[in-house]
Amino acid sequence: YLEFRNDSYKLSQNINEDLRTVLKKVLDKDAEKRFNSLSELSNYLNRERAVQGGAQQDNSNKPIVKRGNGFGDIAGMEELKSKLTSEILDVLKRPDHFKKYGVTIPNGMLLYGPPGCGKTFISEKFCEEAGFNFYLVKPSDVASTYVSGGEQKIGKLFNDAADNAPTVICFDEVDAIMPKRSEDAHQSISARVNEFLAQINKCSDRGIFIIATRNKPDLIDSAMLRT
Repeated sequence: YLEFRNDSYKLSQNINEDLRTVLKKVLDKDAEKRFNSLSELSNYLNRERAVQGGAQQDNSNKPIVKRGNGFGDIAGMEELKSKLTSEILDVLKRPDHFKKYGVTIPNGMLLYGPPGCGKTFISEKFCEEAGFNFYLVKPSDVASTYVSGGEQKIGKLFNDAADNAPTVICFDEVDAIMPKRSEDAHQSISARVNEFLAQINKCSDRGIFIIATRNKPDLIDSAMLRT
């Protein structure tokens, strides 16, 4: 498959395109164009790649294009896959068709269940099925030690998602990101939740679909469930 000639090489025509791309990147004479680490190579082999272009920004605010088999990678769960397809995916893929019948585009959905049942995995496969860009957001991605720093990160996240629409934003362990507000809650927590609620409201109009995952849905602020 690979023939070396002095300081050059030749790839066999029998190599598939994905392997050809990997070998070219590994063997590139320009070190800047090679994989920077085994982790980067592993991510590529797992068929994940960062969307190129745009201004430099935190990795947490870069969408990931998932290239897989969608729901075909999920064994079983036929009832769930059928429900997601008929009630959400069909609407997301053909919004103009459904608007004619007064069906509004959903802002998002909540997946809840015990740890390890596949909530995040299903979110990724849902995104593949829809053909949307994918953001996976963890609590640390929107945390900040500065006053209003969290709100600024949230605003930037949604602006980036809108610029790369259609987009799915998956909030992992959403209760840590949007906990219940109470009278004794710290002002910064309430401000962060308020910013999320403002951004999520009618986010479907900006081409953004929200998926939230949680073990115990009763710990989430009820206002988020309304949107």
